[in-house]
Amino acid sequence: HLDRLAREGVRFANAVANNPICTPSRMCYLSGQYVHNHGYYGLSGQNPGGLPTLFGQFRRAGYRTAAIGKLHGPAGWIEADTDVCLEAYAQLSVSGHSAYDDYLRGLGLDGDRDDGFLQEQGPDAPHQTVEARPSRLPYVHSVEGWCVQEARRFIAGAGDRPWMMQVSLPRPHEIYAPAQEFWDLYDDDSLWLPPNTDADLTGKAPHLRRTRAGYNDPRGMLFAPKTYEALRRRKQHGYLGCVSHVDHAVGELLEALDAARLAPNTIVIYTADHGDYASEFGILEKAPGICGDAICRIPSLWRWPGRFAAGHAPASIVETVDLAPTLCALCGLDPMPTADGVALTPLLEGGERAAHTIGVTENPWSKAVLKGDWRLVHYPRGFFASDPAAPEDFGELYNLADDPWER
Repeated sequence: HLDRLAREGVRFANAVANNPICTPSRMCYLSGQYVHNHGYYGLSGQNPGGLPTLFGQFRRAGYRTAAIGKLHGPAGWIEADTDVCLEAYAQLSVSGHSAYDDYLRGLGLDGDRDDGFLQEQGPDAPHQTVEARPSRLPYVHSVEGWCVQEARRFIAGAGDRPWMMQVSLPRPHEIYAPAQEFWDLYDDDSLWLPPNTDADLTGKAPHLRRTRAGYNDPRGMLFAPKTYEALRRRKQHGYLGCVSHVDHAVGELLEALDAARLAPNTIVIYTADHGDYASEFGILEKAPGICGDAICRIPSLWRWPGRFAAGHAPASIVETVDLAPTLCALCGLDPMPTADGVALTPLLEGGERAAHTIGVTENPWSKAVLKGDWRLVHYPRGFFASDPAAPEDFGELYNLADDPWER
């Protein structure tokens, strides 16, 4: 279904996340501002108070607005600008409430929820793990299945009013527990692993090397065999299953638009707030930060039948801050005066003129810049102040045309 979106719409191969973690990146999308302007570098946080949101811009123009799934923004920021706001995770909600928990509780399935916690971890374990297994829940009752159900309900309830909706499908973010039918698509003995999965880490950032070494500890493993090689294959199995699980959800959303005869007049965007390590350099999740192109580069698929150039894949760098200005321009809304991004309309219509010369990813202790085929990461000395073996001024520079796996 994602391949279908790429065929029927525009695929930006050089889309860059302006921040490598959830909340700041989502704020870039919904405000159009770079991180150094909106000022949020950590997770969650207080309401920025007065910072415009894309939801508010559309709502003031007469649209019904909805946010469904893993929303993970500052407290109350988007809630004030949405007609429907359903956060899937209680710990991320300003009210401490999860609509998805209520849904499972009503079915007597709340004890089987495993998209944020594996029951095998025990009550005192951290809620995230790089372990993987099939979900205890069938797809229809998974968090993605629930998101699709709520999206359909919102579309049906909108009537003739125009609407704007964010459906935030959590996977393939950990935890790696896809529904059984998507787990069964893969086999541990024939899994795809990236070419740099066993790359020499000499010269890599010290914290990346420490993270990789930490996976050798069997105390972090829930299932047998308790070896790194077995753990890596279990995680990769779950990760790829989660990708297929989400692909199915995307297909259901596209089907809902077709059934409602709304597809010709609906802009569909599939993207992400950050990338992930799918065993690149042997790393099993997105920590430790923005060292890799796998973290900074994100999917970006845009479809509007009859309006966007089907199958177009422009080489231009685009950034998360471009989403809000582009949607406002496409729908004839006033531009958001505080947005930093640019409208991507010419590229969506088949053009090739570059939207940006560089793509920037900002983190408190490291910065990454993409320019043409080149990618630079810089780590200030303070990041490694407690590591006497670290270089005085450390960074990484790659030519991705010659060295796409950054080896």
